[in-house]
Amino acid sequence: MDPGRGIDHVVHCVRDLDQAAAFYERLGFTLTPRASHPWGTDNRLVQFKDTFIEILTVAAPERIAEPAPDGFEFGAHNRDYLRAREGMSMLALKGADPAADARSFAAQGLSPRPPFHFERGARLPDGAEVTVGFDLAFAMDAGMPEAVFFTCQQSAPELFWKPAFQSHENGASAVAEVVMIGSASPAMLRFMRGVFGAARVSETAGGLRVETGGGTVTVLSRTAFDDRFPGRAPERAPNRPHFAAYRIAVKDLGLTKDLLDGTGVPSQWHGETIQVGAQDLFGVALEFSEAA
Repeated sequence: MDPGRGIDHVVHCVRDLDQAAAFYERLGFTLTPRASHPWGTDNRLVQFKDTFIEILTVAAPERIAEPAPDGFEFGAHNRDYLRAREGMSMLALKGADPAADARSFAAQGLSPRPPFHFERGARLPDGAEVTVGFDLAFAMDAGMPEAVFFTCQQSAPELFWKPAFQSHENGASAVAEVVMIGSASPAMLRFMRGVFGAARVSETAGGLRVETGGGTVTVLSRTAFDDRFPGRAPERAPNRPHFAAYRIAVKDLGLTKDLLDGTGVPSQWHGETIQVGAQDLFGVALEFSEAA
């Protein structure tokens, strides 16, 4: 089996970046300094060894470009997403050849635009200012406009990944899973096979499971999602397929729960996991599980 497109990062879209960052710190995460994109969005990151969480907000709406007909713009997508709700707006996958990814997606009718390169400033743990670059290729389906997938290749990974940002008080080590609310419809099955390869996608009792080669993507019906995340689904969510939760691997769930209790974060045990509801985490549910 090919190595697959593993999870690179989740994009958590919020209205108030400072407020969201403070809550992530209460969750026990270390965050990178604030950074800006050239198209008007700002972010802070929760880095692990080779995956991360991007907490994103619209900081300069006047700089956001409108998409061309049948096109796509990163900033406009997240601006429009925030007009309806906060939550997880995008999933980034690891990419090694963005041009090839874009061709593959386009051949299957999944790509709304060619790949593009951008750069932004970043501050290292020692305070030094550097420039990091990224090449993105997008995969979308008209039936789920709130759930955008893209591959991401870094042009200066040695300046991006820093161990000083990857040590977290809650013991977190990776983004292990992303969970969508949706169904195993023919359109969803076609999309997932087009993005990840048919051999990596399997149908389950509750929906679909994708073993990406670097983390899992799960699609659950609303009933199956509520069974797994009771009372913790996003509010004001669309009726179309959408990202609803993600799972983080940690070293010791007991220590993680003690930290959350100590910082006053509402969390509950559910089986052998700890869950934080979407009503508390800006529109997306969070699950902690112990790393294998």
